Amino acid sequence: MAAMYFSQGMKKEKLDEASQYLKWGIEANPQSLLLHYTYISILESRKQHTEAYALFDSLISFHISQLDDMQSSMQAEVTEQMSNEDIPPADREDRRLEIEAAWKKRTDKVKERLGNVWIMEMRFAIRAEGMKQARQVFAKARKKQAYVSWQVFEAAALIEYHWNKDSKVSTNIFELGMKSYGEDVGFAVRYLDFLISVNDTSNARAHFEKTVAKITDPEKSKPIWERWAEYEYQFGDLNAIQKLDERWSEMFPTDPSITHFARRYTYRGLEGFLCNLNVNLAPLRLRT
Repeated sequence: MAAMYFSQGMKKEKLDEASQYLKWGIEANPQSLLLHYTYISILESRKQHTEAYALFDSLISFHISQLDDMQSSMQAEVTEQMSNEDIPPADREDRRLEIEAAWKKRTDKVKERLGNVWIMEMRFAIRAEGMKQARQVFAKARKKQAYVSWQVFEAAALIEYHWNKDSKVSTNIFELGMKSYGEDVGFAVRYLDFLISVNDTSNARAHFEKTVAKITDPEKSKPIWERWAEYEYQFGDLNAIQKLDERWSEMFPTDPSITHFARRYTYRGLEGFLCNLNVNLAPLRLRT
């Protein structure tokens, strides 16, 4: 309701009243990104940067505290289950892994929300004070590495590139992120996207090879194989394409060969004959 009032308040020039409602809303719901961002928008329009940074800090502190509480709850649950005499000792390790996997799904969602906050603060900082301040926000996030999602590194790298046109600095940030998120195929694909976008072919190829050597599970690594195949099929020579096809067949032996072949002849939604692959082709018979 406070956010809706803000949009009306802009028209009615009642920003002070809207701000008060937003403050009350934030006190009642301290994890709301909508309320915080709405109020920050007012503060930014008034150039009240110190107050805006304080709101970002409160959001960050809230989510870090929430992650700490979740970690403690997970440890308590694991301890309880490990001492549960109803669970056979041989099954306790599997039970621990189940608990940790379940909690990881929940903590990852909170980390992603927190990642959004860090990214929005970097974007705010560069609008308000320039690249130096945005870098300071990123440096602050890196000190909280255990609470930071890979999207923060990607955003920092892209900000550097689009504001400074310096792909080297951006590449360094991606490489720094790879030290912590190297086995996350989502981050690996985004890094590959960047290298391809700046036409850094040699580093793109090296990054692909390094990633598939590290992520050996076929299904887990498939997104980066698909992204590299898309690049090779658009811009690679015949020799490179043929080598890729051989490797693809070895890595994904159950993939229908016709489906993989069809990928060569697609382009950004223009599927060629790919959409007709469900047609039932009757076997040809030789005529005598």
